[in-house]
Amino acid sequence: MIASKQTMPKQRRAKRPTGVLKTREAVEASLGEYARLVIERDALAAEMDERLRQIRVEYEDRLADLSADADVEFDMVADWAARNPEPFGVRKSMVLTHGTIGYRTGMPKLKTKKGLTWSSVLLLLTQLKRFEYIRTKTEPDKDKLLADRQKLGKDGLDEMCVRVVQDETFYLEPKREEVEA
Repeated sequence: MIASKQTMPKQRRAKRPTGVLKTREAVEASLGEYARLVIERDALAAEMDERLRQIRVEYEDRLADLSADADVEFDMVADWAARNPEPFGVRKSMVLTHGTIGYRTGMPKLKTKKGLTWSSVLLLLTQLKRFEYIRTKTEPDKDKLLADRQKLGKDGLDEMCVRVVQDETFYLEPKREEVEA
């Protein structure tokens, strides 16, 4: 009987119960453990990044050569297809031994006629009174309101039914030097 290799499921660490720190010494100890864990995590991530960099260096030349060769083959097939539209028919594709080649129709988009810009089209639409094809976007200038908050004062902001808020988040910056065990 042949035993099959089974992959072990990743074991998830159980969440540590969170406790309430009651003394400054307990906070110092907890911060020390946090710093140790962060340093260990960063060292492991750096080791992983270095190994990945080495693997990339090992493969990048071969991958670049294969990509360049594939691009040449693609361009030759695309050139042939452009010069021979008849075999594609209505479906715009052709099944060959090693794959299917063809043309995909993209989403419709507008372009201006040669020599015109979208500004000139806007001017023309205005002259033709085709306002249903002109979009106007009006919105509060939040950046200007925020920049002028001192000048406007609380009363000015209240009058406009807006207020300035700033969130406050807790941070913890461990010292990145080695922590004694």
